[in-house]
Amino acid sequence: MEVLRDIAKLSNYRPNNGLKLELFSLTNEQHLGRLEAVEHFEKLGKKGQFLVVYKRLKDALLEGIIDDSFKHLPNSIQIKFKLWRKHLQTKILILAGRKIAGVKLAKETITLAEKHDRFEVIQSLCKELIHHYSLVQSDFQKFHKYQTKLNYASAILYDEIKASSVYFDLVLCYNKGKDINHLPKAISELELIAVKNKHYKFRYYYYSIINFYCQITNEQEEVIHNNKTAYQFFSKQEKVLPYIARFAQIFD
Repeated sequence: MEVLRDIAKLSNYRPNNGLKLELFSLTNEQHLGRLEAVEHFEKLGKKGQFLVVYKRLKDALLEGIIDDSFKHLPNSIQIKFKLWRKHLQTKILILAGRKIAGVKLAKETITLAEKHDRFEVIQSLCKELIHHYSLVQSDFQKFHKYQTKLNYASAILYDEIKASSVYFDLVLCYNKGKDINHLPKAISELELIAVKNKHYKFRYYYYSIINFYCQITNEQEEVIHNNKTAYQFFSKQEKVLPYIARFAQIFD
């Protein structure tokens, strides 16, 4: 029932009648647990319908999340939601055969995603445009344009995923008291990538790994040097960076 309560906090959907309203009330107003809710449905003679109603209410609440503007959340998060919505809308249009609108929206969304460094969106929609300009509307120039964008986005994502995986591996090993002797090799591999990769997300993970590892191994001079290097890098960035770039917390 906690799942329903959690979703309801962000969803615009509210049932107005029937068993979905009954379950919503039990969940969000009376705060009953699952067993108590099942017992309540049993008293109503509806025990066999509980799972069906639960699923329908959950799906309706999830749909209500998509419609929310989330204006109460930070602008950086609103931009992510806006891009993901446009990404979903583009996919629906293209898969439903509405290619004129879908291709146009894909281009607009890629431009917006490039502005905000959402490379997963760029990668996904460039794949669609490569397919379109190869098989549907043959165009060498546009095909190569989006193939180039795809290659760049994929490379950035690959490095970022590699760095984040090492970071989370290190954190997990530390939290669980596990051996970290395998980390120096992984860090050496990231050092080679860092020679060319100047993207701030990769760099955030990269500097965080070195910082955390050197604190664990009690290399205080290296910690100080790494922090100075990181500060110099982020302070020179022209884009307005998330607060996370200053080592506050992990971002997605």
